[in-house]
Amino acid sequence: MKLSNVFFLLIFNVSFSQEFKISTLTLNSSNIILEEISGIGINSDDDIIIFHRGNNALIKVDKDGNILKVFNDDVFSNSHGLKIDRYDNIWTTDLNTHLVLKLDKIGNIKMVLGKNYTPGTWLVDSLQSNGFSDWKSMSLFNKPADISFDSDDNIYVADGYGNNRIVKFNSEGKFILEWGTKGNNKGEFNLPHGITIDNNDIIYVADRENARIQLFDTNGNFIRYWENVGYPYGIKYFNGFIYISDARNEKIKKINLKGEILWEVGSPGKSEGQFGWAHGLDIDSDGNIYVSEILNWRIQKIKINNEIN
Repeated sequence: MKLSNVFFLLIFNVSFSQEFKISTLTLNSSNIILEEISGIGINSDDDIIIFHRGNNALIKVDKDGNILKVFNDDVFSNSHGLKIDRYDNIWTTDLNTHLVLKLDKIGNIKMVLGKNYTPGTWLVDSLQSNGFSDWKSMSLFNKPADISFDSDDNIYVADGYGNNRIVKFNSEGKFILEWGTKGNNKGEFNLPHGITIDNNDIIYVADRENARIQLFDTNGNFIRYWENVGYPYGIKYFNGFIYISDARNEKIKKINLKGEILWEVGSPGKSEGQFGWAHGLDIDSDGNIYVSEILNWRIQKIKINNEIN
C-alpha cells in the first residue's frame, strides 16, 4: 500500500486514549482512476474488492494497491452496495439496473436477482400470475442498497431507496419473505441503506433517514432499535461489534451490542482522517478498517494501535 500523509489521531476517553493511524490506499496503476467509490469488501485472503462509479467499476487489489483482477465492466451502471460472502463470492447492488448480482471470485455471474433496468416490487402481478404458481418468485427491486447473509446462507436484500423493505431469499434465490414499508414506526424504514448479520443471526439494518439501527430476527420480527448513533450508511458486524459509517457527520463509529458508541473518528474534509461521504466499509483479518468515499474518490485505511473494548 502506498501511504500518503499518514495521519495519527488520539481519541481520549475517561480511562484511556485510542490511537488511530489513517492512510490512503493508492493503486499501483495509471490505467485505472477510481471515481465515486460506493462499496468495498475484503475477501479471505485480505484482498480488497473495490466498487466505484467509473470505468472498470469492479476491481480486486492487494493490500499494496497492486491490481489483481478487473471484472466485466459491462454489467454495472451505478454501483452501490458490495458484500463478500464466506465463500469469497462477490455480491453487488446497482441503483440504475436495479439488480443484485452474485459473482464468483473470478467474475462469473452465478445469480441474478431482479430484472435489468426494471424497477418495481414483483415482476408478475398477483391478479395475473400468467401461469406462475407463486408470483412472488419473480422479485423486482427499486434501487437496492445492500445485501447480507445468515448462517444458513439465506440472502437478505436491503431494497432501500424505492421500496423501503427487506427481502429474504434462500441460498438458491427463492423468495422466502419480505418486511417493512416507509415510515418511522418499529419495523418501518426510511431508506434501509445497509444491512449486516451477527454470529447469532441477528439482523442489523442501517435505517439511514430515520437515523437509527433496527434489529430483527431472521423471520423479520422486530427486536429493538438503537437511536443516537448518527446517520448510518455502511454497516459491518465484526468480532462482536458493529461498525458504521456516518456520512452526515463524516465519522466511523464502533458500537457494542447494547447500542453504545465506544469510539468514533473522523470529520468532514479532504485531509487524511477526514471524509467526504464515507459510504462503504469492511474490515480485514487484522482489524484494519477500510472506508470508501463518494466525494473524495478514495479509500482510507484505519489502523487501531491500542484497541481497548
